[in-house]
Amino acid sequence: MHFMGLRFSPAFFLAAGLLIVAMMGLSSPGFAADSRFAVRLSGGLGYLGLTEMNNGLRGAMNDVWASYQGELTSASTYNDLKMGTNFAVDVIYYLSPKIGIGVGAEFIRGRKTSMYSWTGPRAGSVSAEPLLTAMPLKAGLFFKLPLSGRLNFTADIGAGYYRTSLDNTYAWEITGIVPLTTERIKVSAWRPGFHAAVGLEYSLGRRMALFFEALGRVAKIKGLKGTVQFNQNAAESATLYSFEQIIDTTWYPILDAMPAAPTAGADTRNVREATIDLTGGSALIGLVIRF
Repeated sequence: MHFMGLRFSPAFFLAAGLLIVAMMGLSSPGFAADSRFAVRLSGGLGYLGLTEMNNGLRGAMNDVWASYQGELTSASTYNDLKMGTNFAVDVIYYLSPKIGIGVGAEFIRGRKTSMYSWTGPRAGSVSAEPLLTAMPLKAGLFFKLPLSGRLNFTADIGAGYYRTSLDNTYAWEITGIVPLTTERIKVSAWRPGFHAAVGLEYSLGRRMALFFEALGRVAKIKGLKGTVQFNQNAAESATLYSFEQIIDTTWYPILDAMPAAPTAGADTRNVREATIDLTGGSALIGLVIRF
């Protein structure tokens, strides 16, 4: 969003909103003893495993380049998708001052663009632009241990059901041989995952606190299904697969969506449904509002 020539991101408005609400709560010394419900709003950055996904995307780009054996330019690079923005909301009911149960949701989003280009008789380029989103719906137990009048140690543990989506576009072009071709993959799946977190909570008043939390998760998403579309042709139903393909004497890992699994043979091996590994962690900061 732009205003008077200045550009403001969603993160700016989140930070400004948290600051305003925090200032509203500075006048009271501690949490209300009769508060049982709490809402937590937070945002931050998350680290994602995604090893198989990154290896498959990189390998697919290497496979195209190796097929035409050009000299890679200095600008050619694959950028691992490892980080994403993370927003979360939790609603908690405290059974006692130290123990609560709650439900919540997160939104995780990461995007990267990578490109190889090469020179030679068959000069060309290939790129990949994955967009990954995940939305876990969670339930868990919340714990709180007072450290001082305003400071609490917090922890929570629970499970969730993760809706995970991958939207990736491959594009490649070989001068005078292959015109610009695109392949768009859109797949998703729901799968379970687990999380645990520890943090610190600082009271800003009787019904408000600021908190910092380090969260870890284990979630491996399989069975991703959706569509694959080449150029402007009609999209086909497809499943996301991982496999290896040989060019000359080198085997490259490939991530691709296909209507049917590729057939293992002399040039293809280790065929399986792909796994998107969301295992990793997030650093979150936000507000607790108690009612």
